[in-house]
Amino acid sequence: MPTPEILPVAQALAVWGPLKNLPPGSTVRPGIERFLAAPTPEARRAALARESSLLRLLDLHQQLGILREDPGERARQFAALLVIPSEDILAAIRDKRSSEALTLLQTCFEFGQGAHLGKHEAARLCLLEMWGLRVRGPNMKFALYPNGILHSGGGSTHEEMARQFVSEGHGGGPPLAGGLLTRTAQFAFEFDLSSTAFRANGVQPGQIPAAFKRWLRNTGADETKVSFAFLP
Repeated sequence: MPTPEILPVAQALAVWGPLKNLPPGSTVRPGIERFLAAPTPEARRAALARESSLLRLLDLHQQLGILREDPGERARQFAALLVIPSEDILAAIRDKRSSEALTLLQTCFEFGQGAHLGKHEAARLCLLEMWGLRVRGPNMKFALYPNGILHSGGGSTHEEMARQFVSEGHGGGPPLAGGLLTRTAQFAFEFDLSSTAFRANGVQPGQIPAAFKRWLRNTGADETKVSFAFLP
C-alpha cells in the first residue's frame, strides 16, 4: 500500500501506458513513485540513483576525481530530468500528452522507449563491484562475454555467475573467459584468467583491460587514469 505521500503519484502513474508493460518484479514503478514524491532535490537524486546504476557510477567517478569534463549525453539527460518539477511530469501524464519530460523519465529510468540492454547493466554492476574492492583486500571474480561485456557475481563461483547472467536477463551462452581482479592502488588493478570453469580459449590478456576501460569511458570516467596489469 503506497504511503500518503506517494499515493497521489501512484494514482497518476496507474494510467500511464509505458508502465503497464513492465516485467514482473520490476522496481521501476516504485522507483519513479519515490522520485516524483521526493520532497527535496537531494531526495530526488537519491531516488533516481537507487534505480540507475549508471547515475551511481557517474556520481562515483566524480567523487573519485576521474569524471571526464564531458561525461556524455546520458549525464546531461540526468541533469535535465532532475530540474523538471514533479508537478510538470505528472501533469503531462494526466493530460496524456507527449513531452520532453516523459521522454527523459523513460530514458533515465531505462524503460519503455528508453529501455537498455541487460548486458549494459551487467557491465555497470561489475564496475560498481570493482570500485568497492579494498586496496590489497579480497579480490573479485569476473567474466568476459562476447562484445566486451563484463559480469561479476559477488561471492559466486564462475559457474554460478554464468547461470546468474542468463537468469537475470543479461544474455545467453557461456563467457569467453573468467578470472580474478585485485585492487592494488586507488586506480590500479591486477587480474588473471584463472577460471577452471571457463578456459580463456582464444582470449588475449589485453582484451580484459580493453573491456574494463571501454565501460569506464561509457560511464563517464577518464579511463586513461585506471590501469590493469595481467598476472600470468
